[in-house]
Amino acid sequence: DIDPKRINTLWEKDAVQPQNAQLEQQYQQEIEQIKTAQAQEKAELEETYTAEVQQLRAEREALLDPWSGNLAFGVQGASGNTDRMAVTGRGELFRETVNERLGMYLEVNYAKEDDEQTENEKLAGIKLERDISENYFARGSADFEIDDFEELDLRAITTASLGRFFIREPDLVFKGFAGVGYRFESYSDGTTEKDPTGVLGYETNYNLNSRLNLFHDLTYYPSFSSPGQNYLLVTNFGAEMPITNDEAWKLRATLRSQYNSQPAPEAETTDTNYRLNLVYDWE
Repeated sequence: DIDPKRINTLWEKDAVQPQNAQLEQQYQQEIEQIKTAQAQEKAELEETYTAEVQQLRAEREALLDPWSGNLAFGVQGASGNTDRMAVTGRGELFRETVNERLGMYLEVNYAKEDDEQTENEKLAGIKLERDISENYFARGSADFEIDDFEELDLRAITTASLGRFFIREPDLVFKGFAGVGYRFESYSDGTTEKDPTGVLGYETNYNLNSRLNLFHDLTYYPSFSSPGQNYLLVTNFGAEMPITNDEAWKLRATLRSQYNSQPAPEAETTDTNYRLNLVYDWE
């Protein structure tokens, strides 16, 4: 016989004992609380890690000098049956950070033979690139040229374009760009040309090994009014090799060719220069 007053709990056959069900519920609540605390701790750690990494990168960029540059110069002379003297000089200045690249240059080429000038050319320019993503970048440039023997008082070309890195490795960089710009030309006979222009080109730089660097670029400037008849094509090809152990002094050989489809009346369509210069490079 069972005294009903002594019965504490009743449950159906094969059912979970109420005391055990209560313990299971408490256990699940504790597990959820632990999971929530772990997720919150993880999020706090990730936020702290990201902030510390950004701070370290900012400190690293502040410590690293983003500026570099080089000076290139060459001299050629002769006396006797022919008196010849030629001087060329070029200075380049660069500023590169993680997402931005700035480049400026100034070049002067002068030659004289038997007391007559055979070359008098001045070039200058600036270029700025800023990364939009890992592969794409925005690009702005301005180039200026004065050439007495091309009867060119001033050529100024400004462009804005969008570019893409096709290869971006430590030893090989290949990128292309396309956009629009404005081209102004003033000639010695008083004529001027002002045309909106397109810009299409590519640049590549290849470290063949620790002693030889190759570079090449090509830029095409077609006029909007007549792109097939009025355009400018500029290409540069060169190689650079250090001659000292610290790699501060180098030899640079370059070939620069410029094709103008509508030159001045007495000027050639193609202007090609070969240079062999001594270069001082600093970083």
